[in-house]
Amino acid sequence: MRNGLIHARSSRPETDPQPDKSKPLPSKGDLDQLPAGWAVRVVVALVKRLNQAAGTRPPIWLVEP
Repeated sequence: MRNGLIHARSSRPETDPQPDKSKPLPSKGDLDQLPAGWAVRVVVALVKRLNQAAGTRPPIWLVEP
């Protein structure tokens, strides 16, 4: 899913017929199945790991949903 989200393939419109390389990935159905707040939790975890690796404290505004 990462590449589809980072490179915006997931935001492409889905039409028929459409080559597999042009279809949205992940699909809207896949994204709809993710729990609410999933993306925010991923970002919070990454920021915490970056701070831990750098030996710094996470910003005080960084809260988990």
